[in-house]
Amino acid sequence: MIVANIAVDIEPAIAVIFNLSYPWYGWFHSLEGSIVAVAIVIIVMYSGRKYTAMIPRVFRSENQAAYKKILTASLVGVYFHLLIDAPLHAIPSQNMVSVALTPIGLATYAFCTSSFVAG
Repeated sequence: MIVANIAVDIEPAIAVIFNLSYPWYGWFHSLEGSIVAVAIVIIVMYSGRKYTAMIPRVFRSENQAAYKKILTASLVGVYFHLLIDAPLHAIPSQNMVSVALTPIGLATYAFCTSSFVAG
C-alpha cells in the first residue's frame, strides 16, 4: 500500500525537481491516470515479488492470494492517496507553502503526520 500511495506523487515530484511548468496534481491524480498508476504498481509488485527483499514476504508467494493482496493494496493505496489529496486540489495555488498554511492544508498535513507517527 505504501508503494501505491507514493507512486501517484512521482509525477509531481519530477515537475518540482526539474522546475517544470506542470501542475502539481497532474494526470496521475485523475481517474484515468489513477487506473494506470494502479496497473503499473500491480505489474511492478507482482513481477518483482520473488527478486527483492524490500517487498514484504506476504507478497512473495507463488499463489493467487499474493496477486489479490497486491491488487487490494494497490487500489487502497492509490485511491486513499487521492482521497486525502482531494481537498488540496481545490486550493488554487502552485506554492506548496501557501497550500500548507490554509486550514485545509494544515488539517491534511496534520492527519498525514499523525498517521505516519501512529504507523
